Amino acid sequence: MAKKNSSNTQIVDAANSQTRAAWIAAIAAVVAILISCFSLYESHETRVAVFHDELVIRARRPMGDTPIFIHKESGPAPFDGIRAPWNILISNTGASTVSITGYDVLQIGGTFGEMFYSGLKGGLHSPESEKSVSLPISLEAGQSIRLLLVVGMNPGVKAYKLLLAEVGDHDAQMPVDTAEKLLAKNGVDMYDNPVSLLGSGDESNGWRVDKQGKEQIFLVKFHTARGAEAKVVMSWYSLQDF
Repeated sequence: MAKKNSSNTQIVDAANSQTRAAWIAAIAAVVAILISCFSLYESHETRVAVFHDELVIRARRPMGDTPIFIHKESGPAPFDGIRAPWNILISNTGASTVSITGYDVLQIGGTFGEMFYSGLKGGLHSPESEKSVSLPISLEAGQSIRLLLVVGMNPGVKAYKLLLAEVGDHDAQMPVDTAEKLLAKNGVDMYDNPVSLLGSGDESNGWRVDKQGKEQIFLVKFHTARGAEAKVVMSWYSLQDF
């Protein structure tokens, strides 16, 4: 009888050992799966972060013979009284194709602080054909694209009246340098900041802003299909080039 009990005990112990081994193997398999999933997630997050950092945007305000649009409305100067095409350069410096799906334009500082108004976001256009550009825009790795981003600017009251008087009190276009020279001769810039001519009369070869008290600061954000976002800050007084 003792031998039989001993044999039964050994069988039970063996079964328990097999059960424990099965449970340990199952737990090890689950842990391995969790580690694998975490590694894949971490790898995905890393790729997204790299993608986000490698989309570069630069902006340059219109200059020279680039036309600006003087927008006529009854009453005081409208917030989008001047519609100016800013030069935008978007570069994909990463290793994968980027799909640009949207963009925003916000006023984040200046005379009126943070605000949004009708006409601020005037659309994207081709610098070659000046035709409207539709989204999405696909950029392969290492590729860049130039765009014109029309921004509705809130000019000074005096500057706005001077420009309207020059174009005949109706909607019209005027080269930037022509507009700025006209305003400078009348002692103001686009935002009614006081300006002094350099030289005199027909000999004048430029001007300087005596006191930069009024301005607008814009934030432009471009969005991608993967949820990334690239930003650039723009100001009329920033004369940076590409």
